[in-house]
Amino acid sequence: MPAPSDSRGAVTPLYPQEHAWTELYRAHRTELVNYIKGQWHKDEDAAQDLAHQAFERFLCLPDPAAIDRPRAYLFQLVRNLLVDEHRKEKVRQDHRDSVNVLEAEDEQPTPEDLAIQQQTLDQLQTAIEQLPSKRQRAFVLSRVHNLSYRDIAQDMGISTEGVKKHVMRALDACHQALYPKSVRSATTKTKLPQQREGDK
Repeated sequence: MPAPSDSRGAVTPLYPQEHAWTELYRAHRTELVNYIKGQWHKDEDAAQDLAHQAFERFLCLPDPAAIDRPRAYLFQLVRNLLVDEHRKEKVRQDHRDSVNVLEAEDEQPTPEDLAIQQQTLDQLQTAIEQLPSKRQRAFVLSRVHNLSYRDIAQDMGISTEGVKKHVMRALDACHQALYPKSVRSATTKTKLPQQREGDK
């Protein structure tokens, strides 16, 4: 099919506005990208993509050539795109927050859990209070005050090996208080060492 011609016989381009749109894009692309990066803190790739989307929307208008101020219209399209993106991101964030709240609520301890925790603490406290004085002091300094074995040894005037033995035997006593059945079954196979005078 031959290209159309005007009354003088000159060939008329099939798409007379194509060159104008290309020039419009080239003229304002950098300005749009810099605006998106500067005002909305987007990176280079995101800014380029948004500028391209704005130009695509401009060309999809019923009659883009009828726009008196195409530059201003392009900037308005960019702002609309950014507002839409911000709104969608807020919806996604609200959804994530709702999920996090529900998960946090699911993780809240039940009254039964709290009762078990309190019972465990009571058993441990009783076991610690029943320890010989030196063993109790070594255990508290180690597990409550987080002192090193060396510092505890200096404080109590004993060797670091003595501190280790006190702490290990205190831990064993706590284990016995929490799991008496397992301890009884174990003692049928292994006789526990007798308490020495130095542990008191």
